[in-house]
Amino acid sequence: MTYSQSEQKKFWEIFEDKLVESGNPFSICYEMGGEVRFFASVNKKRAWVALGLCLDFLCREKVVKINIYIENDIGLFNYLYSKKDQLENELGFKPEWILCGRKNPNTRRIITKFPIIIGDPNNYKHVIEKVIPYVVRYKTVFAKYIPSLFDF
Repeated sequence: MTYSQSEQKKFWEIFEDKLVESGNPFSICYEMGGEVRFFASVNKKRAWVALGLCLDFLCREKVVKINIYIENDIGLFNYLYSKKDQLENELGFKPEWILCGRKNPNTRRIITKFPIIIGDPNNYKHVIEKVIPYVVRYKTVFAKYIPSLFDF
Protein backbone atom coordinates (compact mmCIF):
# COMPACT_ATOMS: atom_id res chain seq x y z
CA MET A 1 0.00 0.00 0.00
CA THR A 2 1.40 3.41 -0.93
CA TYR A 3 1.55 6.34 1.47
CA SER A 4 -1.35 8.04 -0.36
CA GLN A 5 -3.47 4.89 -0.19
CA SER A 6 -2.74 4.56 3.52
CA GLU A 7 -3.79 8.17 4.11
CA GLN A 8 -6.92 7.71 1.98
CA LYS A 9 -7.91 4.72 4.10
CA LYS A 10 -7.38 6.71 7.33
CA PHE A 11 -9.29 9.71 5.96
CA TRP A 12 -12.35 7.71 4.86
CA GLU A 13 -12.45 5.75 8.14
CA ILE A 14 -12.41 9.03 10.07
CA PHE A 15 -15.07 10.40 7.70
CA GLU A 16 -17.29 7.37 8.44
CA ASP A 17 -16.86 7.94 12.20
CA LYS A 18 -17.74 11.62 11.85
CA LEU A 19 -20.85 10.73 9.84
CA VAL A 20 -22.02 8.49 12.69
CA GLU A 21 -21.33 11.30 15.21
CA SER A 22 -23.38 13.64 12.99
CA GLY A 23 -26.39 11.32 12.87
CA ASN A 24 -25.60 9.83 9.42
CA PRO A 25 -26.90 12.71 7.28
CA PHE A 26 -25.69 10.80 4.20
CA SER A 27 -23.62 7.75 3.28
CA ILE A 28 -20.41 7.48 1.28
CA CYS A 29 -18.98 4.76 -0.94
CA TYR A 30 -15.22 4.92 -1.49
CA GLU A 31 -14.28 1.38 -2.46
CA MET A 32 -14.14 -0.18 -5.90
CA GLY A 33 -13.18 -3.81 -6.34
CA GLY A 34 -12.20 -3.95 -2.67
CA GLU A 35 -9.72 -1.07 -3.04
CA VAL A 36 -10.01 2.26 -1.26
CA ARG A 37 -10.14 5.18 -3.72
CA PHE A 38 -9.33 8.87 -3.47
CA PHE A 39 -12.93 9.62 -4.41
CA ALA A 40 -16.27 8.73 -2.88
CA SER A 41 -19.86 9.08 -3.98
CA VAL A 42 -22.61 10.31 -1.69
CA ASN A 43 -25.72 8.15 -1.23
CA LYS A 44 -24.74 5.74 -4.01
CA LYS A 45 -23.85 2.06 -3.87
CA ARG A 46 -20.69 2.46 -5.94
CA ALA A 47 -17.78 4.88 -5.79
CA TRP A 48 -17.58 5.92 -9.44
CA VAL A 49 -20.61 7.56 -10.99
CA ALA A 50 -21.18 9.51 -14.22
CA LEU A 51 -23.54 11.86 -12.38
CA GLY A 52 -23.39 12.40 -8.68
CA LEU A 53 -22.46 14.28 -5.58
CA CYS A 54 -18.88 13.24 -4.92
CA LEU A 55 -16.02 13.81 -2.52
CA ASP A 56 -12.33 13.75 -3.40
CA PHE A 57 -9.44 13.43 -0.95
CA LEU A 58 -6.48 14.61 -2.99
CA CYS A 59 -3.12 14.04 -1.29
CA ARG A 60 -1.04 15.69 -4.00
CA GLU A 61 -3.20 18.83 -4.06
CA LYS A 62 -3.75 18.76 -0.28
CA VAL A 63 -7.48 19.36 -0.58
CA VAL A 64 -10.82 17.77 0.07
CA LYS A 65 -13.18 18.59 -2.74
CA ILE A 66 -16.97 18.38 -2.76
CA ASN A 67 -18.35 18.31 -6.26
CA ILE A 68 -21.32 17.71 -8.43
CA TYR A 69 -19.72 15.49 -11.06
CA ILE A 70 -21.37 15.51 -14.49
CA GLU A 71 -19.86 13.39 -17.24
CA ASN A 72 -21.15 13.68 -20.81
CA ASP A 73 -24.29 15.67 -20.02
CA ILE A 74 -23.45 19.21 -21.08
CA GLY A 75 -27.16 20.01 -21.39
CA LEU A 76 -27.69 19.31 -17.68
CA PHE A 77 -24.67 21.38 -16.72
CA ASN A 78 -25.85 24.27 -18.93
CA TYR A 79 -29.26 24.08 -17.26
CA LEU A 80 -27.64 24.28 -13.82
CA TYR A 81 -25.31 27.05 -14.96
CA SER A 82 -28.33 29.04 -16.17
CA LYS A 83 -29.60 28.80 -12.56
CA LYS A 84 -26.17 29.68 -11.09
CA ASP A 85 -27.27 32.74 -9.08
CA GLN A 86 -30.32 30.93 -7.71
CA LEU A 87 -28.28 27.83 -6.80
CA GLU A 88 -25.57 29.88 -5.09
CA ASN A 89 -28.22 31.79 -3.16
CA GLU A 90 -29.81 28.52 -1.98
CA LEU A 91 -26.42 27.01 -1.12
CA GLY A 92 -25.39 30.09 0.84
CA PHE A 93 -21.92 30.09 -0.76
CA LYS A 94 -20.36 30.31 -4.22
CA PRO A 95 -18.86 27.09 -5.55
CA GLU A 96 -16.43 27.03 -8.45
CA TRP A 97 -18.00 26.12 -11.81
CA ILE A 98 -15.65 24.03 -13.97
CA LEU A 99 -16.75 24.47 -17.56
CA CYS A 100 -14.47 21.85 -19.13
CA GLY A 101 -12.77 18.74 -17.77
CA ARG A 102 -8.99 18.27 -17.96
CA LYS A 103 -9.08 14.67 -19.18
CA ASN A 104 -12.56 14.57 -20.70
CA PRO A 105 -13.72 17.83 -22.30
CA ASN A 106 -17.33 16.75 -21.69
CA THR A 107 -16.89 16.53 -17.91
CA ARG A 108 -18.27 19.38 -15.84
CA ARG A 109 -18.03 19.98 -12.09
CA ILE A 110 -19.41 22.32 -9.48
CA ILE A 111 -16.89 22.28 -6.64
CA THR A 112 -15.96 23.56 -3.21
CA LYS A 113 -12.45 22.90 -1.89
CA PHE A 114 -11.09 22.66 1.65
CA PRO A 115 -7.34 22.65 2.36
CA ILE A 116 -6.08 19.72 4.42
CA ILE A 117 -2.81 18.72 6.06
CA ILE A 118 -1.85 15.30 4.72
CA GLY A 119 -0.69 12.90 7.42
CA ASP A 120 -2.46 14.71 10.27
CA PRO A 121 -5.52 12.73 11.47
CA ASN A 122 -6.52 15.55 13.84
CA ASN A 123 -6.64 17.92 10.88
CA TYR A 124 -8.65 15.31 8.94
CA LYS A 125 -11.24 15.35 11.75
CA HIS A 126 -11.37 19.14 11.79
CA VAL A 127 -11.76 19.42 8.00
CA ILE A 128 -14.37 16.66 7.86
CA GLU A 129 -16.41 18.48 10.52
CA LYS A 130 -16.38 21.54 8.21
CA VAL A 131 -17.12 19.50 5.07
CA ILE A 132 -20.17 17.56 6.30
CA PRO A 133 -22.54 20.59 6.50
CA TYR A 134 -21.45 21.67 3.01
CA VAL A 135 -22.22 18.21 1.64
CA VAL A 136 -25.64 18.38 3.27
CA ARG A 137 -26.25 21.76 1.58
CA TYR A 138 -25.15 20.39 -1.80
CA LYS A 139 -27.37 17.35 -1.31
CA THR A 140 -30.42 19.37 -0.28
CA VAL A 141 -30.13 22.02 -2.97
CA PHE A 142 -29.06 19.96 -5.99
CA ALA A 143 -31.59 17.17 -5.36
CA LYS A 144 -34.29 19.73 -6.26
CA TYR A 145 -32.66 20.44 -9.64
CA ILE A 146 -31.44 16.93 -10.47
CA PRO A 147 -34.11 14.49 -9.22
CA SER A 148 -32.03 11.47 -10.35
CA LEU A 149 -28.96 12.62 -8.37
CA PHE A 150 -29.37 9.97 -5.70
CA ASP A 151 -30.95 7.18 -7.75
CA PHE A 152 -29.12 3.88 -7.33
